[in-house]
Amino acid sequence: MDKVLIDQNLHRIETSLHKIGASMNENVVAISKKKEPFAIEYCYQQSLRKFGENYVQELVQKQQLLLERCPEIQWHFTGHLQTNKVKYIAPFIHTIHTVDSVKLAKEISKEALKNHRTISILIQVNTSGESSKSGVLPNYVIPLVKEIQSFPGISIDGLMTIPAILDEDEELLRSEFKQLVQLKDLLEEQLYLKLTHLSMGMTNDYMIALEEGATLVRIGTGIFGER
Repeated sequence: MDKVLIDQNLHRIETSLHKIGASMNENVVAISKKKEPFAIEYCYQQSLRKFGENYVQELVQKQQLLLERCPEIQWHFTGHLQTNKVKYIAPFIHTIHTVDSVKLAKEISKEALKNHRTISILIQVNTSGESSKSGVLPNYVIPLVKEIQSFPGISIDGLMTIPAILDEDEELLRSEFKQLVQLKDLLEEQLYLKLTHLSMGMTNDYMIALEEGATLVRIGTGIFGER
């Protein structure tokens, strides 16, 4: 673990966020997959509280290891989640960013009730339309939310997207973020929901995402360096 690199990265991100009235503690989910627990603990000591993991087994191991040393961590699951693995993270997970089916929502509901918890979920939306990406297509978001919004044990708190990789076309990138904002507004208007979060933007585009209305940005290499 390179503490100097992490310190430099955190300072740079914090400075950027401050300029637009955002904050590390409120708006950044540090994507810590494949990173050693000491790096997570070090970032926790620098006041980060939200950490995102993509793999269930790795997340469970880290949660158990860091439970006493970092008791205020909010664990976020940001990878593809199989229904048969929900039970392993249900006792402690704060937010699942990648719900895109009734089947998965139903399983989260079931496991949340078993653990006497309410689990925050975000609906993953495939704004790019790429077949290689997970997520529900925009036209199906409202029907999905209608079907699952009464499930006990879950709280639908927002939307998430992973946009297309658009190195040179900022306008297309912004259009995907704007689409997620419009979907949020539509859901709130038609289904009388209050959605707290838009999880969009990563290391290379988090400032653009925040400008377009993101409340959570998922930053991995921008904090920890290359894997």
